[in-house]
Amino acid sequence: MRRALAFWIYFALGFLTFLVLLAGIIALLTMQVEEETRSGLVGYFSSNPALIFVPLILNGLAAFLAFRAFLSDYVLPIRRMTEETNIHAMVNPSHRLKEQGGRQVRRLAVAVNDMADKHEQLQNNFQHRLNEARAKLERENEILTSLVSGLSEGIVVCNLDGQILLYNQRAREYLGSPPQSGGASQIGLNRSVYDSIDRDLIRHGLETLKHRLQQHQHILPHRFAAAGSSGQLLQMQMLPVLDDVKKIDAIVLVIKDVTEQVEIDNRRDLLLTSLNEGLRTSLSHIRAAVETVTDYPAMETKTRDALLGVILGESQHLSGMIDQATLEYAGHFKSRWSMDTVRVNTLLKTLQRLAEDGGIRLEAGEEVPEIWVKVDSYTMTRILSRLMTSIAGDNPDVAVAYSAVRENRLAHLIFQWPGNPLSSEQLKNLRQEFISLEKEQNPFTIQEILDRHDAELWCNPAGSAQLATLNIIFPLVNPPTAESARVTVLDSSRPEFYDFDLFRRQEDIDDDLLSRRLDSLTFTVFDTETTGLDPAGGDEILSIGAVRLVNGRLLRSETFDQLVKPVKPVPRESIEIHGIQPEMLRNQPGIETALPAFHHFCRDTILVAHNAAFDMRFLSLFERNCGVRFDHPVLDTLLLSAVAHPNQDRHNLDAIAERFGVTIIGRHTALGDALVTAEILLKLIPVLISQGIKTLGQAQEASRDTFYARIKY
Repeated sequence: MRRALAFWIYFALGFLTFLVLLAGIIALLTMQVEEETRSGLVGYFSSNPALIFVPLILNGLAAFLAFRAFLSDYVLPIRRMTEETNIHAMVNPSHRLKEQGGRQVRRLAVAVNDMADKHEQLQNNFQHRLNEARAKLERENEILTSLVSGLSEGIVVCNLDGQILLYNQRAREYLGSPPQSGGASQIGLNRSVYDSIDRDLIRHGLETLKHRLQQHQHILPHRFAAAGSSGQLLQMQMLPVLDDVKKIDAIVLVIKDVTEQVEIDNRRDLLLTSLNEGLRTSLSHIRAAVETVTDYPAMETKTRDALLGVILGESQHLSGMIDQATLEYAGHFKSRWSMDTVRVNTLLKTLQRLAEDGGIRLEAGEEVPEIWVKVDSYTMTRILSRLMTSIAGDNPDVAVAYSAVRENRLAHLIFQWPGNPLSSEQLKNLRQEFISLEKEQNPFTIQEILDRHDAELWCNPAGSAQLATLNIIFPLVNPPTAESARVTVLDSSRPEFYDFDLFRRQEDIDDDLLSRRLDSLTFTVFDTETTGLDPAGGDEILSIGAVRLVNGRLLRSETFDQLVKPVKPVPRESIEIHGIQPEMLRNQPGIETALPAFHHFCRDTILVAHNAAFDMRFLSLFERNCGVRFDHPVLDTLLLSAVAHPNQDRHNLDAIAERFGVTIIGRHTALGDALVTAEILLKLIPVLISQGIKTLGQAQEASRDTFYARIKY
């Protein structure tokens, strides 16, 4: 009930009671006087009605002012204090009561704030001790998570219903959706693994593992192949997770991309097959020619020369085949060489540290520009270190200056020193030298490694008047590019790639969604930025941002953030609010691409937004043309805030965030506002549960009863 309506109802009831009492008193008094006096009074007041109504109006006005002052100074402040005390106790320990209202109420607010200070201090002390107790466990957990996240293989753990409990970034790359707008992925906590891997493959593997368990066989991983999101060939290993009675409780999928390996193996097999056939043919011709020459030594010279020509031709053909095979195989091997895109300055700094450890003075000459090359940095720094050792061997105590230049798509690493240059014989020996890595001899010479890097090595000739110079040339590559982002709103916390609370089987959860507890639901909290506030009048969506919330956890690593190219120009007044410039939208997808991607991201979840009626109106206007339908249950943090704290004056996003102690980052960006809304929802849920609003159905019903639910767009 609105406060204004409640005020007028209470005042009307009070004033009506006053009038009834006054009328009763007057009636009693008139019954005590004589008829003649009573008639005289009635006649007098009938001719002077102002004597009755003016006092009544003045008394009513005085009562109104007194009642209003009583409400504003005592009743309403106390009701607000009740809500704000709950905010301090349940949501934000740093929240303090506003000292408003009458003197006694203000004194009470001061006393409550003093108590809140002590409560927060005690809570902080307790939290500090709790954090210390958890430190070791958290450290072990972080190590485990880092190990899983850093594996070169993809890891997915799911329960027997296919719900994903854990995954790492590599698995997301292998099984996530093909590149599409917003970064929507099929891999995420509480999503189904069957969206990415054929259900029959998983079921067959699970039956195989169960059979091995029943037969008391040694548990070996079940292997199978599947297609990745981008068409790559993935090798899967399925392992069981057993409970305390040796029954399968979950499965672990270890995923490896074998596309390149299979292609190389196929090419190698094809190469071996062609070599085998070619060698057999050529050798048979050579053998036949040799046998003929041997068996008929007196043959004519012309015939002998022809047979010798056959032998020579087939030998040359064999040599050519072997050379071609060597070239092709070397190309395959080079494609498997482990190389990284490295900044030249980083490579030289690493070399400088190695040289100093070996007692060689290596100093920077000219400033090294921003140059990138693709190398096996570990092997290459060892080669360069070996070259520096050779230079220092002929020139003890010499200082070698290094620099680098960019020229014609080539990177030149230049080393100069005063003294004797390396001779041609020294360079030849160095090129043929094997380098040792970790007490093992590398099976490649320095020249072979340089060849696999498409690099060249030369030194100016001895006797040159200029400084001795050693030059190593690499092909230039473009620097690695990070994914472009309009505004960075994610904090530096470790991504949440696991939730073992999902080990519960799906049948253990109530099938009726409306009766599910709020803290057990999966939410997609979203926000939109638009060209204006009138969806029916032609305004369009410019940006959609969303984040997932599973089992009361905000998954900052599972987000959707997509700019949308509108049909009409973006009004200048809207740019001043959201900061989305027209040039930022030039190469972005249209709503017909972005909206289905967002629909895919939020499937099987509850949609949540702040002032959701506004955002849902935009979605509903475009969904038909995009071939999707947003029939998800919807919650609105604006309405839920009004339900939880009806006596607060403001329920906009900034006001709620301030009350709840939520830091706002990236305001008026779709993803930034979605993250703030998600944090607010996390803090609202325990408040609602404490008020008896525990399920989705109860939350929706309570929201419909608020005044804000009447707002239409």
